[in-house]
Amino acid sequence: MHLFLPDNKNELYFANPPPLLNSIASRQEEHPMRDHEKTKDQLIDELNEMRSRVSELESDKAEFMGTVTEHRILQQHLLQTQKLEAVGSLARGIAHDLNNLLYVVLGFSGILLQRKHEGDRDYADLQEISRAGKRGAVLVQSLLTLSTKVEP
Repeated sequence: MHLFLPDNKNELYFANPPPLLNSIASRQEEHPMRDHEKTKDQLIDELNEMRSRVSELESDKAEFMGTVTEHRILQQHLLQTQKLEAVGSLARGIAHDLNNLLYVVLGFSGILLQRKHEGDRDYADLQEISRAGKRGAVLVQSLLTLSTKVEP
């Protein structure tokens, strides 16, 4: 590649231009009309086309951002649903375990109450144990109801 200076010595010209410059030159040949050679109407048309394309791009960006936002919201809803399902599953497990314990308490307190008479000193205490067990069973049933999905 050889360089030589033109008469005005402000620009360098390539005697053997590299392929990139050939590519640029060929594009200029495809579009030989330079901006200063275009009419006012042609420039206005080009400007309007550019504005239209910018508007399309802004619309595409807004649509994309809306989709991203919607996706994030759906992810948050999914995460919240998964958390609620996990809490419900845990509550059901605890409720079943408590229910098993309460049936033992209710069963034995019932057996002991059958062996005692109302006048025995332990009878009132056994009745209180039985009532507390029944209240616990009601609470467990409420917990199971709240933690189970109800199908319409």
